[in-house]
Amino acid sequence: MTAIPPSNDGGSRDPRVEPIAYERPPAGHVAGVDGGAADLAAPDYAAEPAPANLTRGLLTGLGFGVAATILYVVVAVSAEKEYAVLSVLIGLAVGFGFSRFGRTKGAQAGLCAALVTLALFLVAIVLMDAGLNAKYLGTPFLEELRISATFLNAVISLYFSDLLSYVFVAAAVIVAFFQGAGFNKKAR
Repeated sequence: MTAIPPSNDGGSRDPRVEPIAYERPPAGHVAGVDGGAADLAAPDYAAEPAPANLTRGLLTGLGFGVAATILYVVVAVSAEKEYAVLSVLIGLAVGFGFSRFGRTKGAQAGLCAALVTLALFLVAIVLMDAGLNAKYLGTPFLEELRISATFLNAVISLYFSDLLSYVFVAAAVIVAFFQGAGFNKKAR
């Protein structure tokens, strides 16, 4: 049995054995070609894209859309008028949730995003009606919300009596479709 001479750093490492360097391979390196220690490096899993998940896209799109809908209603009730930019924001928020977090692509995802946006826009119409009525009449918001929900058909038809309302809804739905379908992404 031979004694291992101490190393320069004060440890008892055998100086005859070279440590294996675990570092990233150089750019353009193909694993297994040159057989270097770089082949032992951990694979880079962050570079692999996650698979598409329509359910995750739906849930995150719905979450972002609800936040944008609340913002839309608060601004519309406070200012007592609507802004097309905020209606488009609802579609962008829903579509962003679908495309970014659900990693969806295609017409099916775009159609889902458009339908979610349309449903959220209809909810926004009812909330806006209740908020404006509560503001003008000085009544509690929840009471006005109950009345607006009871007379849902009348609230919706009154909203769409103005032709500009169709532009707001169409802009939000079209943006959601294209954003959710991933048509705005560059080809990879």
